[in-house]
Amino acid sequence: MSLRYWKYCRDQKIYGFYEAKCLPIDNGVRIDAGPFSHEFRLVEGGWRQPAMNDFAAYSLAALSMSNGVGFRLNAPVSMDVSVQIARLTNIYRFWAIRKLSPLRLEMPEIVQSVTPQAREDSGIICLSGGIDSTYAAIEESQIGTISHGLLIAGADYPNAGAQGFRELRGRVGKIADRLGLQVSIIETDIRKHRLNWDMMHGFVLASCLHTMSARHN
Repeated sequence: MSLRYWKYCRDQKIYGFYEAKCLPIDNGVRIDAGPFSHEFRLVEGGWRQPAMNDFAAYSLAALSMSNGVGFRLNAPVSMDVSVQIARLTNIYRFWAIRKLSPLRLEMPEIVQSVTPQAREDSGIICLSGGIDSTYAAIEESQIGTISHGLLIAGADYPNAGAQGFRELRGRVGKIADRLGLQVSIIETDIRKHRLNWDMMHGFVLASCLHTMSARHN
């Protein structure tokens, strides 16, 4: 990485710093983070609140790098997620992407990862109806590692009630039926904030999947 880019990162201003915490809502969770508060809520399928708040770490990281702000997440997160986020942000630094601000995320309640207890259901995979996710779902279903496909409302469509999303639900449902999978739908309003979706959508997908981690691998 060039010294010029290191200087760019070092000189990036911070446009606010916010305390963040996780609050239960009806069939989901709200990340209370000042003007960047957002939520994840299950609108179809079974859900149980996870013990670790790794989902919030991913979504706050995306908002931090998209907006030049910082967060302190006052909730338990696993050592695994702290390591994974560090690896991902190192990749962005290696690419020297000037569209993104440096990550500013404090996680004072990191706990050692433990072997998870048996879940109520098998694994879950994002299933958008596109070629990539369908191919991955075919592979995983053939070896028996998944039982559910997760469809996200609030990504390409504003919410689960949008006409386009209802049509997408029908298409994804047909794919899931062919593969013997059940469909869960999670709705998020994170895109109401400024979010570099092209670069950060992977973080949002990780947030949604980790929101389901109490019931699924």
